[in-house]
Amino acid sequence: GQNGGQFHAAQLDKIPALRAIKPELEIAVDGGVGPEQAVTAVEAGINVLDVGAAIQSAEDPQASYNALAAI
Repeated sequence: GQNGGQFHAAQLDKIPALRAIKPELEIAVDGGVGPEQAVTAVEAGINVLDVGAAIQSAEDPQASYNALAAI
């Protein structure tokens, strides 16, 4: 997808239903995912984060990576 898209938090409401049907499913979010959004997404049940722009556009890419990896 295009780098730097928007995060649509309203879509996270659908995750519990998916988890109920198929708990082992890999569910990804792609678009506008920085550290704050990543926490929200993981808490909702997301287990794959596409965070390219959050790292590439960060002032300190290593620090951004480390923050995201710790979630």
